[in-house]
Amino acid sequence: MGIHASTVAEEVDEDEEDEEHEPIAKLVEDVDIPQYLDDYLVLGVSVCFRKEKGKGLVEARQIEPIAPQSLECMTFNAPTSFVQVTAVTLGDALAYLHGTKEIPDCLKEGELCEYFQYKAEAAARCWKRPYPEEMLMGLVPLGSVKKYGKFDVENYPRVLNVERVVTDSDNVKQDLSIDVYGRTEDGEEVEEDAHIRNGAKRTDDGENPVVAASSKSKKVKKEEGKEDDEGDDNDNDDDDDIIGLLQ
Repeated sequence: MGIHASTVAEEVDEDEEDEEHEPIAKLVEDVDIPQYLDDYLVLGVSVCFRKEKGKGLVEARQIEPIAPQSLECMTFNAPTSFVQVTAVTLGDALAYLHGTKEIPDCLKEGELCEYFQYKAEAAARCWKRPYPEEMLMGLVPLGSVKKYGKFDVENYPRVLNVERVVTDSDNVKQDLSIDVYGRTEDGEEVEEDAHIRNGAKRTDDGENPVVAASSKSKKVKKEEGKEDDEGDDNDNDDDDDIIGLLQ
């Protein structure tokens, strides 16, 4: 995964004179995307909250790496908790983490988020993809400070230390107009057979058309089988008559 703080500091000092930096980390061996200290990365200050006993929600601003798809959503005025964003290099971000470089003024109001190095490396790899490089990097040039999205933490608060318990009520339910589970408006389920659950409707006499068709088909086949048996018996009688005449 990432590398130790002392290793980062040594690499920053040794590579200052080199024109091209060596890769510093590869999280997965089969990911053919080497990372360099000068890789592009977007950081933002987000307004989050921590739930504290007796105090309720307490504001806790975070410095977080931003993936290209997240920034692109923000450009469409999507609700966001980010106050502002800036572009730095991956080497700068790691230097902020290990205290070898001062955090810029536009980020100072926040604290580095949990798993900062892991998230920074992951976001930097995303920014190396062709689409972000060609279409999105220009949104936030290196060193610039931008504001995107519709800032809204009242309707969309982010609580850092909340324990999320998944329940059945979290399941996405189909609208009643396309429901196939026999639910009613009050949430109760109507007991129906499998054909009704799959969208089949009953006839006026209450019979399921799929079942009716199946029964009719079986009845027809049964009658055809009787006719075949009667025909075989007649054929056998004719054969016996012919044999009797020959004798």
